[in-house]
Amino acid sequence: MARKTDIEQSEIDLICKTLEGDGFKATVDRVRAEVGKGSRTTINRMIRVYESNRDTINPEVEVTAETDMILRRLHTAISQEYIGKIKEYQKEIEELKGKMDHYLNESQKYLEEINMLKLIHTKLSEDQKVERERADDAIKRMKTIDEENYKLRDIESAYKILLDQNKELKKSQEKDKKQIESLIQRATVAETKLELLKK
Repeated sequence: MARKTDIEQSEIDLICKTLEGDGFKATVDRVRAEVGKGSRTTINRMIRVYESNRDTINPEVEVTAETDMILRRLHTAISQEYIGKIKEYQKEIEELKGKMDHYLNESQKYLEEINMLKLIHTKLSEDQKVERERADDAIKRMKTIDEENYKLRDIESAYKILLDQNKELKKSQEKDKKQIESLIQRATVAETKLELLKK
């Protein structure tokens, strides 16, 4: 025994006809969304009944004022519902655009900071290069100074040797001078004695 439903076939027919009039296919989901109740199986069966009867309906049957009013109300309700959904979607889109703009601005700030850091890094690298060159020059100068100091030490050592040799030479000269004076003195004495002997 089929389960009894509180949905009327005429109600489903009206919804299907309205959807088709608006350019939509009367699917189970659309019809069920409009009727607000019923199982998918029941609605699908009633849609098939509508489609089966649709071709046998006399298109010249006069639509009553009451039916026309119901159709207009249903059309208005559906339109308002879709308009409301469209406004909600538009609002969500605007919110998403606002968030996107915010993220783009933040991204731009981050990019500017990154570029600034790159410039700072480049400047520091150049400064480090200059300092390294200065340090290398200082090391070279120190090496040169050390070499000059070694040369000066060699010169000082040679000068000291010359001084010592000069002192020895002076001592030798003094000794020779004394020997010469002694020889002169002896020669003088010898000459004096010789003069005495001649007399």
